[in-house]
Amino acid sequence: MKLEFERNLATWDRGLRLILAAILFVIPTIAVVGPTLTTILYVLAIINIVEAVIGY
Repeated sequence: MKLEFERNLATWDRGLRLILAAILFVIPTIAVVGPTLTTILYVLAIINIVEAVIGY
C-alpha cells in the first residue's frame, strides 16, 4: 500500500513539475509577445488614422 502511494506521489510530483515548467515557459513568452503584438496593433491604428485624415 505504502509503495503504491509513493509511486503515485512521484507521478504527481512529476506532473506538477511539468505544469510549473509550462507556466514558467508561458509567462516570458507572453511578456515578449505581448508588447510586440501591442506595437503592431498600435502601428496599424496609427496608419488607419493617418489614412482617414489624409483621405485615401
